Amino acid sequence: MIEEQKILLREWKIEDATGLAEMLNNKKILDNLRDGLPYPYTKKDAEEYITSMLSADKTKTFAFAITVDDKVAGSIGVFRCENICRAFYLQHSILSSA
Repeated sequence: MIEEQKILLREWKIEDATGLAEMLNNKKILDNLRDGLPYPYTKKDAEEYITSMLSADKTKTFAFAITVDDKVAGSIGVFRCENICRAFYLQHSILSSA
């Protein structure tokens, strides 16, 4: 069942750091994401990630917050690689507060 909820892809906001940190500080979630994310995941970690996405080269990095009712629920991004293929890779995660 889908209830009326406002689901958006939008640019990250530094104000998203608290919610992002709360969700990524869950070991069950973190174990299912890419290697290299710190645990515990702090608000400072979230602020650094969001700042890096906001300041990234907009021709190579397309990163957005997935929000439900304006609360962070995940992340999606497309990143241009600097390898010989000059390929892009897609990264996404839907987070849960459970």
